[in-house]
Amino acid sequence: MKKQTAPATNPIRSAGKGFTNPEAGVMATNPATAPEIPPNTLGFPLRIHSTSSQPSTAAAVAKCVATNALVASGDAGTELKRMVRENHIDLAILSTHGRTGLKHLMMGSVAEELFRNLPCPVLTVGPHLAPRFQTLTGLKEILFPTDMSEESKAVFPYLASLAAEYQAHITVLHVLPLQTAANPEAKKLAEPLQKQMEHTFAPTLSPRTPVSYVIDFGNPAERTLTHALTSSADLIGMGVRQAGEITTHFRTTAAYKVVIGAYCPVLTAHYGD
Repeated sequence: MKKQTAPATNPIRSAGKGFTNPEAGVMATNPATAPEIPPNTLGFPLRIHSTSSQPSTAAAVAKCVATNALVASGDAGTELKRMVRENHIDLAILSTHGRTGLKHLMMGSVAEELFRNLPCPVLTVGPHLAPRFQTLTGLKEILFPTDMSEESKAVFPYLASLAAEYQAHITVLHVLPLQTAANPEAKKLAEPLQKQMEHTFAPTLSPRTPVSYVIDFGNPAERTLTHALTSSADLIGMGVRQAGEITTHFRTTAAYKVVIGAYCPVLTAHYGD
């Protein structure tokens, strides 16, 4: 992943006193809580936190899980899509292998084709999964990168539900072009966008779910991976478009780069077929 050479700037945060969205039960705190390890490239976080600061409670790990082995032959995408429909599958789990070379590219492309085609949410485990996930039993930190398009919002209801169940913190991240940061009016221009983010996503969240709205600058995939790493994210959630719309762009999309480069699982979802 290409590193940015621009020096880091002091983060600017929005954390005034009082309710910022009473209907959603979201209150800002002062001072805002910064991550223990700030991003090492140019950043411009705007954070709003709810009043809840309770630690996450890990759900009990199931001792017994019923399984049903299904075997099919043919095109992987076609057969898996059929299986999901016929068996009313609610979640598909994929694993990509191969850290480098052609195998790395091929497995990533297959995974992307599947999570853009399957008619259910897909949890993808990439080749760089951190060892801590071998014993992880709950979620504490969820990262939701969004470009504010309708497609990117498709996964958010699932993230909101998971955050409520595990009392996890959600970071809503929007990345603007790097050149925007050079504008002296960057903070002023970003304020309406931050308010739009809060207005769009806060009503879906439980009043007890802590949430941060962060605006950053740079390459969307790189900044997403950086924020996931520095915040020790347990899950990244991304809304994606279906494969038919962007088939020729596999291996160049932000979703592909995040899935391949993430140290945590990535949950993807899209709207309908």
